Amino acid sequence: MLYTLSISSAEQKNNRKRRLFMKNKKRLQADIILIVSLLLISAIALTVILVTRKSGKYAVVTVNGQEVGKYSLSRDGEYTVGDGSNVIAIENGRVFMKYACCPDKTCQKRGKIYRSGESITCLPNRVNVQIIGNTSDGVELVS
Repeated sequence: MLYTLSISSAEQKNNRKRRLFMKNKKRLQADIILIVSLLLISAIALTVILVTRKSGKYAVVTVNGQEVGKYSLSRDGEYTVGDGSNVIAIENGRVFMKYACCPDKTCQKRGKIYRSGESITCLPNRVNVQIIGNTSDGVELVS
């Protein structure tokens, strides 16, 4: 009789371990499904944003929060911004920071931008270049 009791208690321990393992396995499967679902939704949202974003028409340049110029992306050219610390260039409908005297050159590394809403920011020189879409007023070139 003692032998049967010890087998039952061993079986009970094994049953508890199995139940715990199955519970954890189901939880792991649910976590994986949740993570994959979130990644899929994020990928779809990013694709929709990138596909529906239109090319901009103008580059608006601000220094210290004050607008200093609005340049058409259809006209190629180079423009000195502020006290000469930055030079922006427009080529083939894309704008980029050609020169910056800041130490890290992050704004130059940003590359060319052309989509509405994109921007290049030079924090040390407080220069911001943002692409905007159509505006009701004409293009105003200010240097």
